[in-house]
Amino acid sequence: MPAADLPVCRAREVVGGGGAVVRIGELSERTGTPRRLLRYYEEQGLIAAARTPNGYRDYDERFVDRVLS
Repeated sequence: MPAADLPVCRAREVVGGGGAVVRIGELSERTGTPRRLLRYYEEQGLIAAARTPNGYRDYDERFVDRVLS
């Protein structure tokens, strides 16, 4: 998904989606996947992060299972 199409996150909820989100550090800890590899997955379009106004990556909770698969 192109960056312009990603939803904007506020208060740790995806606007329009209402689902739970996790930051890259939490996703890394929960999956045992290095942050750099998660960024690579994002670059390849395998997972997508919404960006907060300050630039943090927020991933939908469903990506925990996707990374573990």
